[in-house]
Amino acid sequence: MVIVAQSNNDVRVIPLGDRPHLSSRMVRWFGDGRGRWEGDTLVVETTNFNDVVRFRGFPVTNLRLTERFTRVDADTLKYGLTVEDPTVWTRPWTAEVLWGKAPGPMFEFACHETNYGLYNVLRGELAALAKGMKPVELRGRRSGGD
Repeated sequence: MVIVAQSNNDVRVIPLGDRPHLSSRMVRWFGDGRGRWEGDTLVVETTNFNDVVRFRGFPVTNLRLTERFTRVDADTLKYGLTVEDPTVWTRPWTAEVLWGKAPGPMFEFACHETNYGLYNVLRGELAALAKGMKPVELRGRRSGGD
């Protein structure tokens, strides 16, 4: 199975079946994930994260992340995760969220003329200027904007 995240085109390749995890000496940026089906739920257990990765601000070299993906209906996916790392937390913890299907196409995550993220960063800078901070020279305009 392959999961492609929108941000930075992050890709996770997750083998399905009974394969064991890699040796603990083999660490990866997204860890070593292994997937299996439990009824209608895809369960992915991931270990072997490298020492650069942070989860909620903590290093996670001992992290075991268990994710559960369940299709609720044609437009909804239930995502659950259980986080275990006895070197960081006193006990495992679990969270769950419903993801709705996004309407329309998914566009590339990149800088482009209609990227309002940069525009909003600049708006924040202007707000700081209004509070008396040193001015910054701004060039250009947002697409279709005033």
